[in-house]
Amino acid sequence: MIWEGNLDYIQRHNLAADRGEYTFWLGMNEYGDMVRERERERERERETETDRQRQTDRQTEKEDFTPLYKHLFEKQTYHG
Repeated sequence: MIWEGNLDYIQRHNLAADRGEYTFWLGMNEYGDMVRERERERERERETETDRQRQTDRQTEKEDFTPLYKHLFEKQTYHG
């Protein structure tokens, strides 16, 4: 069973951490029954979404908003 395999891995890691072989300990969470491949797939999905957001941000930065503010830059005549 996947969960039992992951729990065994966590326990072995934590025993090694107790011996000073690692500087951190592991714990079980709601993803404990996921296989590593599914975990990698979820990570790729997050990276893809982040990349899409970055592309959107870059696209927005490149847009020319001058027409919206053109009236601010038009030559104005001073009548004083």
